[in-house]
Amino acid sequence: MGESLATSGGGFFQDAHNFTIYQPTIISNTTLPHDRNSIDLLVQNTIPGTTYDASERYPPPSCHPQTRLDISEYMQSWMHGCSREKKLLWLHGPAGVGKSAIMQTLAESEADSPKSILGATLFFSRRDKRNDPRRVFTTLAYQLAVKYPLYRRYVVDLLSNDPRVVEKSPLEQFKWFFVRPFVQQNLLQEAQETVLILLDGLDECNGEAAQRELVTLIGRFVLDNPTVPLIWVIASRPESHIQKAFSHPQVRNSYSALAVPINSTQGCADVEQYLRDKFDDIRLIYADCFPSTLPQWPSESDFLQIASRACGLFVFATTVIRFVEDENYGNPVSQLQAVLRAIEMAPSAGIEYNPFAALDILYTEIISSIPRQVLATTRKLLAFALVRYAPFGIACNWLGLTQADAYCALRKLQSILSIPPPEAVPHDGHLEVFHTSFLDYLLSPARSDSFSINEEEAWEGLSRAMVNVLLQSYNTVDSSVDVSRIELSWSYKEKTLDVQKELFEISLRWFLLFCEENRNLEAYVGNQLAGFFDDLDYGSLGNLLPQISDAGKICFVACNSPFRRILETRNIIQKTTVRSLDLNCLRSGKLASGQMLRRYGRGAPALRPAPTYLLEGIEEMAGPTCEDPYWKTRVLQHLVILLNIQPSPEVFLIGKGGKSCVLILESKDDYLWHYFFPYDQSLSSAVMS
Repeated sequence: MGESLATSGGGFFQDAHNFTIYQPTIISNTTLPHDRNSIDLLVQNTIPGTTYDASERYPPPSCHPQTRLDISEYMQSWMHGCSREKKLLWLHGPAGVGKSAIMQTLAESEADSPKSILGATLFFSRRDKRNDPRRVFTTLAYQLAVKYPLYRRYVVDLLSNDPRVVEKSPLEQFKWFFVRPFVQQNLLQEAQETVLILLDGLDECNGEAAQRELVTLIGRFVLDNPTVPLIWVIASRPESHIQKAFSHPQVRNSYSALAVPINSTQGCADVEQYLRDKFDDIRLIYADCFPSTLPQWPSESDFLQIASRACGLFVFATTVIRFVEDENYGNPVSQLQAVLRAIEMAPSAGIEYNPFAALDILYTEIISSIPRQVLATTRKLLAFALVRYAPFGIACNWLGLTQADAYCALRKLQSILSIPPPEAVPHDGHLEVFHTSFLDYLLSPARSDSFSINEEEAWEGLSRAMVNVLLQSYNTVDSSVDVSRIELSWSYKEKTLDVQKELFEISLRWFLLFCEENRNLEAYVGNQLAGFFDDLDYGSLGNLLPQISDAGKICFVACNSPFRRILETRNIIQKTTVRSLDLNCLRSGKLASGQMLRRYGRGAPALRPAPTYLLEGIEEMAGPTCEDPYWKTRVLQHLVILLNIQPSPEVFLIGKGGKSCVLILESKDDYLWHYFFPYDQSLSSAVMS
């Protein structure tokens, strides 16, 4: 082997002789097509914006300089110490204590270290929808593949052989992406390289069961495989179900725990340092507000009053600073007095038992500063934009608010809300809470009293708003749906039609969700929206609502919902058979689509071969059918396959006349499969033979 390489005409072995290569590993920098396809597939199945350096998280929370040194030193010692007994560390503490800032600072410092062991990070966010448990391990696997060539080669080979690994359950993904490479194939062990993985905000991962599963999988993994070079840090609130997961007999010996208490001596000192530095900065910024005869601001007594009420809670301190330095007021002296008044209203006994009492009082003080004549509008905006996370521009148009109305209603909330600038509206801007404690406050009547938001009332207001949009789009004269008829309260110049379309899409999408919740359907469908749904072009919904790829949800028949029964009484939904379909009725220029939605759960049966085979053919039809001259032939081929499936899937005709569609549906415990294409019942002349 050595001679053949040496005489091959150049390269590293040119003119070499009399040598032997034993068990060579040759790594090429050439990126093969299947390598790129595998990595692209992995990227498509990650959770975007969850890494420590993701632009979506900018600016991320981080520790104030010279604070949290005790926790940082402990974690650095644990990560790099040879005497580390456990390979899993659980960092836990109440909301607002600064866990995410600690994890962010840890990731940044480790990434900048010349001896960095940072392998992957994942910062969950319920608020930003970065919390899909089905994509946790693919997200981590992608980052590891980018950093470690041996692991990248393993992932590329794995996905080249079986691309559907990314669709498997979290348990199976963990086996393929972690157990097999690091345990069975001993990747990275020979290099004696420690690899650090950080998971922040586990309590914000979607679903308590998923959170428990992540703890169990990782805990058992490190316990059963002590020689694997992976070490893990998980940060979360000490929620009851998470505590129980860590205390499970199969997990409890796998980890070390590090608590971040609210009122620890070091924590309080860190908050005090943060407050002193920030007040000094404010005094410099607003120098014209402080006379030369005022040697100190705030006074030591006022400062200590704020610091003592913070009790080491960083979110309290940051909220105070945002409120005092608010540029909309430009008067830190009066703002500080408002904070002090809020603190004085909190009974000392309440602070002892409720560390959030001072924060609640502060939130109440801030909301109380809103003029009474606009407070009702403010509460409606908070209900629309925070409880169910509607885009800011959509919420304003639902409520009939102009730009001036909206910003006036939120002007006093700059210290606790991130309010999008007008140029970010309507498409990209969202109201953001600086910390979820404000959202918790709003949703708790015991804490926010008359300012609380009732979710049922919010749903009712939402339903009235979206029904009004749908009604505006419906022209009763010629029985047509035209989004340009929708009235906008916030003008957008040349973007008007785009905004009207987006408003229609979101209103219809949320109405479907509203229908699934079974809330007063007859009041909206049977009376106000009867004509709208009678005349809706169901065949165009695939184009109109691209974000709803599941035609079962588009057409309300994925389950025996009350709304489906209402449409059946109006003859909008009719059951039929594949053999009864007329190919002459297929409508061109529209989308034909198919999709398999897997359902995960223990004991889920395997997919049957016929639907899986059919799905492969359907995926070839992605995109407008009018671009494929043989699209009708392809549909016919699929329908022939469907004729041979036993038992036969359900077939529905949805809509009336030339505004119909066909939905073919098969629902099992572990998957929901559908095939959807536009149809014109008025052209029927024959049946499929």
